[in-house]
Amino acid sequence: PQNLEETIDLQNAVREAIRQLPEKLRSVVILREIEGFSEAETTKILKIPSGTVKSRLFHARKKLKKILEKSL
Repeated sequence: PQNLEETIDLQNAVREAIRQLPEKLRSVVILREIEGFSEAETTKILKIPSGTVKSRLFHARKKLKKILEKSL
């Protein structure tokens, strides 16, 4: 981003893309990427196995990329 307006636009696009994710994927993204929880902490909070956290994060990132490619 070259300026503040572009940065704000990008932040808004990312927020909107996260909102479009299914809840199961969105919750993992929010905990890991936004709140900064570790994989182990996310596992405990969501009460799901570590492999599920990894898988959901992988699929969420993939979906976010698709959504953002369309909107940017």
